[in-house]
Amino acid sequence: MIFAALVFVFALLLPHTVKQRAIDSPLVINMDAVRPIVDAYGAQHFVVSGTIKNNTDQAYGIPDIIVKLMDDAGNVVAVQKFFAPAPVLDAFESVSFRHTLEYSGDGAKRVTAEFKQGSKTKEEAIKDD
Repeated sequence: MIFAALVFVFALLLPHTVKQRAIDSPLVINMDAVRPIVDAYGAQHFVVSGTIKNNTDQAYGIPDIIVKLMDDAGNVVAVQKFFAPAPVLDAFESVSFRHTLEYSGDGAKRVTAEFKQGSKTKEEAIKDD
């Protein structure tokens, strides 16, 4: 009897919790990799790649992506805005992105990506190859 009651409560509350989470952040950026590259002139740049996922059952327009490079102390050393890889993302779909940052300084140690409205990802450390 108690088990049946727990299953009922769980079945009743879980969809609401998942739906609320999707409403709070319908689109999510996941960075897969941040890697340094060297261009033909010897300047170092960073390539940021990842996916954008729609967590809802509705289509959503994808805002611009803001990428911030930070030093060890968390100070922003560069900010760059990119257009989204697609204008709209259908329900529960995802799309990949890859951008090269036009920053050639050596102070960048961490990177974040967020939508122009401010849905921030976790920080990623820049790894040397």
